[in-house]
Amino acid sequence: MRRFRFSLDKLHKLREQDEKEAELALARVNAALQEVEAELRSLAEREYHARSERYAGSVADMLRSQHYLLRLGNERDECLERVTKTSMELEEKREAWIKARAETQALEKLRDRKKTEHRKATLAAEESASDEISNSRSSSRAASRNQ
Repeated sequence: MRRFRFSLDKLHKLREQDEKEAELALARVNAALQEVEAELRSLAEREYHARSERYAGSVADMLRSQHYLLRLGNERDECLERVTKTSMELEEKREAWIKARAETQALEKLRDRKKTEHRKATLAAEESASDEISNSRSSSRAASRNQ
């Protein structure tokens, strides 16, 4: 039986590599999003504590607390913008990975179909050769009996 060779094997390996790179890019952006979300949670906790302690102390302490809250609010707004940008980038990377995966799967399906066709053709050829050998033996036996 001859060995199966997929003619688009190099392209398949290239597509697999593209898929892995897209998956890594997706993972990096996902990790960045988790970091930004953790920062946002931390800001929310600091803001909560600052608000709960805002009226404890002197007027100067209240002014400092108010300025601190304003700064935390600005940081929160910037962080929310980063969350939005990172979420959009994550969606882009996810779509790129899905596309790369679909291209890889298409080649894998083609390879599997070609491999099945090759196996069927090889088995048919072997069966034909076997039948031919069997027929030639039968005809040579019949010829030797007739002589």
